[in-house]
Amino acid sequence: MRLKGIFATAFAWFVSTGALAMSLSDIQDSVASRVVQIVPARGGELGAGFLIGAANGQILIATAHHVVAAPNDGEAETNFEIRWTSRPDGCSDRPIPKSVHHLVGLNGGPAADVALVVADLSCAINVRQVPSAWAGGTPSPGSRFSAIVPAGDPPTTKFVRFYFDDDCLKKNRCVRMERLELTVGGQVNEPGMSGSPVVSKAGLVGLVRGSNSVISEPVLGLIKALCGEKEGHMTIPGFDSAKVKCMSSPSGAVIPSVFADAGKSAGCDPKIGQRLHDMNEIGIAYRCRLDLLEKNWTVRKSALDCRRWELCRDDWFATVSDAGFVLGLHPPDEWEDLLSLLGLRSYPVDFVLSNPDRVADFRKEFQAHGFD
Repeated sequence: MRLKGIFATAFAWFVSTGALAMSLSDIQDSVASRVVQIVPARGGELGAGFLIGAANGQILIATAHHVVAAPNDGEAETNFEIRWTSRPDGCSDRPIPKSVHHLVGLNGGPAADVALVVADLSCAINVRQVPSAWAGGTPSPGSRFSAIVPAGDPPTTKFVRFYFDDDCLKKNRCVRMERLELTVGGQVNEPGMSGSPVVSKAGLVGLVRGSNSVISEPVLGLIKALCGEKEGHMTIPGFDSAKVKCMSSPSGAVIPSVFADAGKSAGCDPKIGQRLHDMNEIGIAYRCRLDLLEKNWTVRKSALDCRRWELCRDDWFATVSDAGFVLGLHPPDEWEDLLSLLGLRSYPVDFVLSNPDRVADFRKEFQAHGFD
């Protein structure tokens, strides 16, 4: 195999900056910095949420639906208070909820207990992104998780660590994609935990529902797709998205496209998160992921100031991960197969796609092998 300039340059950049895929500590710090506490205006149990986007004077917050549901009819409302656990620089005011978006099952069927909140903000902030823990498939049986929970008055964050439940491991039922949930063990039932983000060393896993259940991160993308300004679709392996629909409060509200478009999975690559075997299938799938990466980065960078690259690096790698590329020093076999197919030396995604300029170089390799 030959060593191409794209890899030599990427390796030099990697060594000079020391930038690998985010460490567990980096992931925890990044997510902890954007955890908020949600306080119902009519009383009731406190909850949590976390920022997943910021643009144009607004933020997008993920939480559990029951945290923001009205106490009488269970419908989502915007009559609650959002409190910072770590106030961003320059932000003197609290976010003001504008709309709430969640899923409901068709014909009264069940839906994931998740809501996305659009809130107005009087200051500009940069939300550091983290990889999805699902980019390489479902979490492994040995995974260790941390919920980042707001606590105290004023609230700060604390970590609650847990793992898969032993009983579900024996039954091989820890990951239930038909419900978009994980069954876990440990203390994941404490008051105020609902809606708290859950992370592992692979990235963002999801959020706490309660009753020892964690809702999977892919559902966030599904809500953005179905409730977005430009209504779309999203394929999640093992889940029938045709059985749910969007419900918004106030009625007619939508998630702005600047949030809904970024990080959305591509319909042209339904096998993200599943093992690819056929060489032609691998080439076509990764070509699709490359297209998705460029599209999503165009949307995401519009809300960033990348004149200093170190301020955008985390967002770049999060976009790479969202497009289906697995970060880290242990990529899946299909990545090795792809590089072999293109006649290139084996390096992790972090080297090959170390910054946006590398995409054009990598695309040339696809074109040379007939995948354009």
